[in-house]
Amino acid sequence: MLGVSRGKTALAFLLVAIMLTSFSANMLPAPQSLDSEPVRNDSGTVSYDLYFASAPGGHPTDGRITTERPDSGGQEEESASGTNVEFSTDQMLSDLVVTGTPNGNQYELEIVLFLKATGQEGSTVDWTVSVIAGTSIIGTEDWTTDACTPSVLGGNSCGFDERYFHPSWGGNSDFDVESGERLKVVVSADMDCDSGGGGTDPPNGSDSDSSGRQWGSVECDAWVAWNEIETASGRFSKIEVETQPLTGSQVKVQRPGSVWTDDEVDIWFPNDSPEMRIMQFNLELRNAFGREDIDEVTLVMIKPDTTIAFTHTFDDEELVTDNNALRAQYNWTYPGGLESGDYELDLDVENIQGKSFTIDHPTIRMSDYGVALTHGSGRVVEYIAPSSTTPVNLDLRHVGASGNAYNLTVELAVLTNLGSNWIVEFDRADRIYSLSGGGQVAHPTLLLTAPDDLSGSPDTLDIRAVAYDSESVLVH
Repeated sequence: MLGVSRGKTALAFLLVAIMLTSFSANMLPAPQSLDSEPVRNDSGTVSYDLYFASAPGGHPTDGRITTERPDSGGQEEESASGTNVEFSTDQMLSDLVVTGTPNGNQYELEIVLFLKATGQEGSTVDWTVSVIAGTSIIGTEDWTTDACTPSVLGGNSCGFDERYFHPSWGGNSDFDVESGERLKVVVSADMDCDSGGGGTDPPNGSDSDSSGRQWGSVECDAWVAWNEIETASGRFSKIEVETQPLTGSQVKVQRPGSVWTDDEVDIWFPNDSPEMRIMQFNLELRNAFGREDIDEVTLVMIKPDTTIAFTHTFDDEELVTDNNALRAQYNWTYPGGLESGDYELDLDVENIQGKSFTIDHPTIRMSDYGVALTHGSGRVVEYIAPSSTTPVNLDLRHVGASGNAYNLTVELAVLTNLGSNWIVEFDRADRIYSLSGGGQVAHPTLLLTAPDDLSGSPDTLDIRAVAYDSESVLVH
């Protein structure tokens, strides 16, 4: 913002915004660019027990598949004779990749079911168990066995028995359950109630009161049970999967006040000013199984010597559900003089089954060397009078690692071309200032002698600081 000169005797002021810049050279080790989204490595797949439990109202299948063990609520059962009994997850909140267990040239999943089939002597049942992702059948297993015939004297009550199924498939070991789709297990039974003693075996589901049939005094039917099994305490119908439901989750390191889409900051300085030592951690957790699967979330930063710089466990109030993700934010002001080097940042998540996942973040660098150049009075504006010398007081701070081993010599220069009628000089003729280790501050003074006529003068002033180590290598 320029004042207008009205002649040599008129008093005019030039309002100059002081732009203080540091200079980076190509000879420096290039920091990792975070302009684009960094690649994060989530911890590998873990084994999940997905339980068959009571379905809430509005659920589209007979039972629900959930990561939460159904310790409360009694056993439920449904006839599978001549029909399907279906179990499904809620709709996935993000894509879920399920990895099968190798078995020869096939891959398989293990399903535990509590089943019961009754009929007269000689009756059989054909069980079919299928795994479905969305609308795609992944694998199926059939099993034929004799039905149980209850004893007329009560010696054999024909209870539910535990049975393991291993539906399998070929080709790729993985299959996807896409976001918005469900993982399903479908169980059906085909009863043969004709023991060869005459009569006709009615088709499955022909009786009006049951999906099975009544053969004399014996009910010919097949059932599947879920929730906690009454005759087997602590046992459940379930499917076991190898998966990583937190794929796509991430944590970002930013300046305070940043929003999710703002750039990250991957280089920090151990002896920066307190307001510049505030790290803002933004996290986004995407769990395909939903919020109920997450039990504990902890942020951990590890120093170069492998000790812990800090940990923070988020409480329920800090974790907010937003757009199918769990979000939280945490600010940490690191202490001045923190050792330089590469810091690891992990987001540790524990699910309700006690399984742990780690969302890794690219290494954060605490730089050995760095300088900060600021106005000595904290201003960004100077008032310049015509034909006068204006001192601009500066603070030059070594923000890198502490100790004489990190000495710097810093050369200052005014980059703005003010014109030949200006006199531009520093309080040191060589414009070189020494800083003995992180935290040390010098106080250069820039002297600006203005001409009589300030018209056409620039409205900003750029000052550059170039720092060299003890080997005269440019470091910042």
